Amino acid sequence: MFSTNEWDKLQTVIVSRADDSTVPFIEPSLRLVQYAHVKNLKDIKQGPYPKQVIDEANEDLETLVALLHREGCSVYRSDPVWKPKFTNFCPRDVMFLYENLALVPPLPVQCRREDYLSILGLVSNEGEVTISPTLQGSYHVYNSQVLTENTLALHNRFPLFDASNILKANDDLYYLLSNSSNLEGSFYLNNLLPNKRVHVINNIKTDLHIHNTIVFLREGLMLLNPKHITSKEQLPSTLHSWDVIWCPDPVDIGSYPGYVSYTEQFNMDLLVVNPNLVVLEENQIPLAQELAKYNIESALLPMRHAKTLNGGFRTVTLDLHRSSEVS
Repeated sequence: MFSTNEWDKLQTVIVSRADDSTVPFIEPSLRLVQYAHVKNLKDIKQGPYPKQVIDEANEDLETLVALLHREGCSVYRSDPVWKPKFTNFCPRDVMFLYENLALVPPLPVQCRREDYLSILGLVSNEGEVTISPTLQGSYHVYNSQVLTENTLALHNRFPLFDASNILKANDDLYYLLSNSSNLEGSFYLNNLLPNKRVHVINNIKTDLHIHNTIVFLREGLMLLNPKHITSKEQLPSTLHSWDVIWCPDPVDIGSYPGYVSYTEQFNMDLLVVNPNLVVLEENQIPLAQELAKYNIESALLPMRHAKTLNGGFRTVTLDLHRSSEVS
């Protein structure tokens, strides 16, 4: 059975690879979902990422793997043979695992819809994988007004969402409406899990993925982005009793020259190893200090191209199994 929350002790996890990552031709879905915040199309550099970026990102992933092994985790790596149309760096986006469900969601960015193939063999060993239907080339589901006003990139005509828009809290799932997820997607998810509660979060500032806004650190404790949320009252009532750590501003690590990042709050893209240990980008001392007040230790590791490749420690991993027993 796959993990059902974000905080129990990590047992088995997939860690990605950066090989062959590229920014493909900017067609409408990629432009309006991934790069909605970029006003000028000319500012988006296309083509393969520089060799330095790929090599250094892979070095940092190896450092993460070593830490996870020391913590007793079994680590699987994504398939180095599969060449993505976009990237294999972010497996959390392209697969949702929960109890007996292994779901390839109806991804809104069309060039990403086969990126799950780099981890398919690892997940299919655990059971059957459900591949969501998609609308290839159907641009009527995208809203070009996202480039000019505060609106969402997706119309509500067909279910579309990245798996990174969902947080798991056992019988409760939290689903963020954003540029990469629409309301129809939440209905689709609810139909697949009719005995679970899917809570839609739709009254906070639009962002791409939920972990830039909310992180579950342990049961009853969450990290919130004060730029997106000012009060727990904005969240579903099931979270009103939880304690809050307000995330400090990230220490900027910059991007590789010429590349743009989709998020500024990348320090929240952290991996919970167990309720007392998280993995943070090595420069995020202010956040580590806040977490320490709640007896949460931070393993500070390099992730030099988190902003360039749009993936921090949560995004570059996909947990298969967690255990409620913490040694």
